[in-house]
Amino acid sequence: MLSKSISIKTSTSATPIITQPQELHDLTQSELEQLWQNAGKALGISNLLANAVLQLQDNNHFIIEAQDTLFDHDFRPHRVQVLQHMRKESGMQLLDCSIKVRYVEKDIPIHTKEEKFAALVAINPAVIELRKLLPDIEI
Repeated sequence: MLSKSISIKTSTSATPIITQPQELHDLTQSELEQLWQNAGKALGISNLLANAVLQLQDNNHFIIEAQDTLFDHDFRPHRVQVLQHMRKESGMQLLDCSIKVRYVEKDIPIHTKEEKFAALVAINPAVIELRKLLPDIEI
C-alpha cells in the first residue's frame, strides 16, 4: 500500500476583488442619463423610461424617481434587462438602482354650504325649487 499525504494550506487573508479599469471611476449624471436613454431605445421601452427622473448616488447606485406607483408596476418586469444593458454598455458590473415613488398631495378645497349649494344649482337649477319645498333638508 502506498501512503500519500495531502496538505491543505488555508489563508486568513481576504481575496482582493478584481475590478475592471472602467469600474474604478464613478459614473456621472450625464453618463447615467445617456445609458438610461440607450437602454430604453435598445429594449423598445423608451416611452416607459422617458418620464423617470434619475438621481445618481454613491458607488454607482442611482434612484429612479417615479411620479406614481404605475411606473413602478410597469418598470419591474424590465428592470433586469435595463440594468444588464446599462452594465454591459458602461462596463460597470456594480451598477444598481432603486425606485422611489413621489407622492404629490393634492390640495382639497374646503367649501362652505353656500358654495356647495351654488355648485349644485349650476348643475341643476331645479335644486332651488327642491329647497323651497323641503326647507328642513340640508343641501
